[in-house]
Parts: sequence; structure tokens; C-alpha cells
Amino acid sequence: MFTIVVSKSDLAGMNFFPLFTENFGFRETGRIFDGSPIFAFGNFELLTINSVQIFADFLDKRKTDFFIFASKHSSTAKKPSLTAHAIGNFSKAEFGGKDFELCPSSAFLSRNYLLSLKEQRESLVLPDFEICLEATHHGPFLKTPSIFIELGSSEKEWLLKKPAEAVVETILKKTSLHSNAVPCIGIGGGHYAPGFTKRVLNENFAFSHIAAEYSLPHFTEFSLQKMVSNSIEKPELIVADRKGLGKSVQKNRIQQILQESGIEILFV
Repeated sequence: MFTIVVSKSDLAGMNFFPLFTENFGFRETGRIFDGSPIFAFGNFELLTINSVQIFADFLDKRKTDFFIFASKHSSTAKKPSLTAHAIGNFSKAEFGGKDFELCPSSAFLSRNYLLSLKEQRESLVLPDFEICLEATHHGPFLKTPSIFIELGSSEKEWLLKKPAEAVVETILKKTSLHSNAVPCIGIGGGHYAPGFTKRVLNENFAFSHIAAEYSLPHFTEFSLQKMVSNSIEKPELIVADRKGLGKSVQKNRIQQILQESGIEILFV
């Protein structure tokens, strides 16, 4: 069972909602969650919550195999984008979740979503939209596997129909934990992980958790253990952005942590 979560406080989520119910035949189940009807279709259920998704820790009380948060994405650059990412915090939890805690996620599902978003961008003719992974960040804190798939990055995009269709089509047609790709975790680089995104789109790589350069001052052996243990598919490879590991002292410290992990490392 995959549980899709949208929020009443999220303009993009409320843009997705009628596409699920009108285009794909989601029907009311007669059950209520957080004051709203629960909808279902195949092995999906659709929940509408009142709170902001990044603070929805209460969802962990609900039994499901995987949470899929269909959400808006915000950025100061306001660049049109379609993104996917794992969730958790490598430092203090300033935007939901728990301090220094990551949530289970799937490299294969992330890859399937990213490839699908690229296909949808082409089929729906959305040339202005960037397709990318994001580094692991924000809440909620869940013990149940989860992923965010987002439409960004401003109110203009949140209300557009075609990119909303790209997200909904991706969720309903490409939600699969199967792939023949190499499961990886990513270390270093920018928040939007351009190097890791490129490898997913052009090579046989799949990424669960990604620790961006800005999170590395807080990165420890414990952080790496959390990335590995919270990846559904055991990582076979650590992909490290050599230029994106910070200055020499930090870079040397991070490299030592990685080298002591026993996992093969690819510096790019």
C-alpha cells in the first residue's frame, strides 16, 4: 500500500488533488482521516491533511508501506522545477523532523520518479522546468519509508495544470521499488545535486539519501550510518562530489569517514 499525502495548506497539493480524483478514478472509501475523506485507487490511498506536510509526524501512526508526499517546492530563485528527495536532518531540525535523524527511503523509487518526470516534461512540453534531485532535508520524522515529489518553485507554477499532471502521472504510473540500477548515497555538492541528478538521468545510478556540502560541517560516522541504514536498498556505492566536500580540513575529515565505511567510493 502506497499512501499519497497532500495538504490543504499547500496550493500545489490542492492542484494535484482533483487530478487524482477526476483523472484517475480515486473514490471515497467512506473513511475519514484528519477531518477529510480517504480516497483509494488500486494499491494507493489518498489522504488530505490540514497541517503543513513537513510537520506531519503523526502520520507514522497510520499503517502503510510507503508515504508519498505530493507537495509544492519553494525557492528564492523561483525557477520552474520538478523534484524528488528523501527526508531527514543532518543537523538541527529547523523545518520539521528530528535533530540528526533521517527517514527510510528508496533509491529505486527516487530514480523511477526522476526518469518519469523527465519523460513527462518532454511529453507535456514543459521545456522551462528543471528536473532534479534534492539533498535530504526537512521533516516530517517518520519510521515508515517516505519520499517527497514536488512542483516548484512559486505560486505561478503551483497552480499550473500540466506540471501538476506530470507529478500525478509519475506517482500513479512509476511508483515501483524495482530497478536494475546501482543503489547509491551521495555526499557533497549543492542542494539540487546536479552531478547526482545527471548520473541518474544518463547512467545506471540510483540515490536514496544525499548529504549536500552545507550539511557536512555536522557530518559524522553516525550520519553515514544513518544514510546507509535508512536506505531500503543497501547502498553499493558512495558517490562523492570531490569539489563539493568543503575546504581542505573538512574535505580530509569527510574522506576519512567515507574510506572507513567499507563501502566502495566513487569520487566525481
